[in-house]
Amino acid sequence: MNYWIICDLPIMCLAINIYLLISIIINKDDEQEMIVLKRVLFFAAFFIAFDCMLSLLEVGPLNLPYSVIYIINILYNIAGSGLALSFFRYSQIVFGVETIGGRKKRRIVSKKLQLMGACMSIYALAVAVFDAFAYKTDWFLIRKSGSFDYGPLDILWYVSVYLPMVVSLVFGIKLFFDKKHHSSREKYLPIIIFGLLIAIMAVIQLTVNDSYPIIPMGITMALVFMFITISEAKISRDELTRIDNRRQLYRDMESLIERGKKVSWYLLMMDGDEFKSINDGYGHSEGDRALIKIADILKVSCRKQDARIYRFGGDEFVVLKETSGQTREECDREVEEFCQRIRNRFNEYNASSGKMYKLMVSIGYAKYGEVENDSARALINRADKELYKAKGYDKR
Repeated sequence: MNYWIICDLPIMCLAINIYLLISIIINKDDEQEMIVLKRVLFFAAFFIAFDCMLSLLEVGPLNLPYSVIYIINILYNIAGSGLALSFFRYSQIVFGVETIGGRKKRRIVSKKLQLMGACMSIYALAVAVFDAFAYKTDWFLIRKSGSFDYGPLDILWYVSVYLPMVVSLVFGIKLFFDKKHHSSREKYLPIIIFGLLIAIMAVIQLTVNDSYPIIPMGITMALVFMFITISEAKISRDELTRIDNRRQLYRDMESLIERGKKVSWYLLMMDGDEFKSINDGYGHSEGDRALIKIADILKVSCRKQDARIYRFGGDEFVVLKETSGQTREECDREVEEFCQRIRNRFNEYNASSGKMYKLMVSIGYAKYGEVENDSARALINRADKELYKAKGYDKR
């Protein structure tokens, strides 16, 4: 028997998982994505370790008392379900769970995903409890002395592990090919690749030899890809406000420009009114908090509006807004209503904030394609001129 396949491969995967986990812990990254990814890596490490143990138990070189094997089996089941559910939680963040005002204040966009997650969590817990009380039976992955048995109800555990991943994969593929999410489709790739890699490795493991722990290799490859993707995305993220920065803005604009006349969209340029007085009167720390609040208000305003927000620099923000109107007048009216929605949000905040100062933004916008050979920079310049008009300046 090739013990090195059964032992060395999972150990290498386990070492990679632990390295990624330590990297996140050392960086003390408190972004929601990284917090949940840390949870995924934690469960993955235990799942791989227990998978290796159970594989060695099957082929013979590892001999343990039945009671120890039973405990390992229970922990293996819990780790598998925990991995699947924590990955599903990560997919929720990607698909529509926003954190507004910190980790403790979460607004759930997709209640369908939230309900699915709750149902799958209850199911996984029920399977774990049922397995725990299935002592000396062959219903689940119970290892009896001298045998390695899969019981008739073993399928229940596989459902608890693979169902969350399948649901995430289906939603990821659906959103990836949805035209409404064209500008942000890259963020769905880690979800799709994670699910596909594990599915492929599961088929290989069941086809080649069920004793060979090939699935840990798929999990590890998927997690490495996910870690790299998140790290690259952070380069395009503004560190203070946690929204996309100018680098990502230009990438998304180029993506929209490539679509040509298939989509109608506007660029809204905005900056804080009298923001300098906040820094001068209350200090730069308060100014930073004000910028974060502006970003939060804009994020809420952009939700479900086919709009995406970016920090352009300083107290300047940009929003790319797609419109569905058939005529120019209808599109302009849609954008005006969107701008009023933003102003109303700021008014609501000012009325309840208790701050000595008020937050508000001036807005100038321009539609792509108004001039021949339109470009990203030309569009930004036109929107910037409109912004200065809105602020009452005469920019020549």
